[in-house]
Amino acid sequence: MIRNQGNNMKSLLTIIATISMTGCALQTYPPYRLYDGNPLDSLSMSTVKVARSFGGPAVYLTYVDGKYVLDYPSMKGYPKDATEANRLEPKTLELQPGKHRFRTNFAYTDLTNKVQTISLLTLIGVSPVSYATFKKSVDMEFTTKPGKTYLLRYTWDESKGAEGVSFVVDECSNDEKDCDQLEASQLNAQAKITPNIPTASELMER
Repeated sequence: MIRNQGNNMKSLLTIIATISMTGCALQTYPPYRLYDGNPLDSLSMSTVKVARSFGGPAVYLTYVDGKYVLDYPSMKGYPKDATEANRLEPKTLELQPGKHRFRTNFAYTDLTNKVQTISLLTLIGVSPVSYATFKKSVDMEFTTKPGKTYLLRYTWDESKGAEGVSFVVDECSNDEKDCDQLEASQLNAQAKITPNIPTASELMER
């Protein structure tokens, strides 16, 4: 009897989590414009996107050109609550073409209980950063071109833990159908393992 109750509870948690994730998938955020002046068309501006996979580690930005992302006018009002904060916006940025610096962060959570993992998945498909097993921060600087989209993504040799994490940047056409990885010589990157990346709670305190 007790076993059945436990199984029923797990099933209920899974159903609730599935419904929540389905609803989240239907809600999207527009790109955040991080430049002043009149809006540029897609062929005149640069777009930067953070590549994420559902259920994978969290990759997110905290600073762009030395400025905390939540201090940009387009980010005003975000986050509204702790749940929203775990989406870790901005995911898509619109920028003036030119040299830019990004503090790109990686957070990995090792949760062995699959039901618990499902229950803790946030709206971006990763576990909350406050539960992270480890985090890593990388400052990257590269030059963007008009009409191009740049995808920030990670590679990870899991056997090396946080030291095995590195970031790469793909320069793509506006429709993202044609991409080439930027050479290491085109990236000015400085990495460090850091314990002070803002969590959802810390975002709410700002």
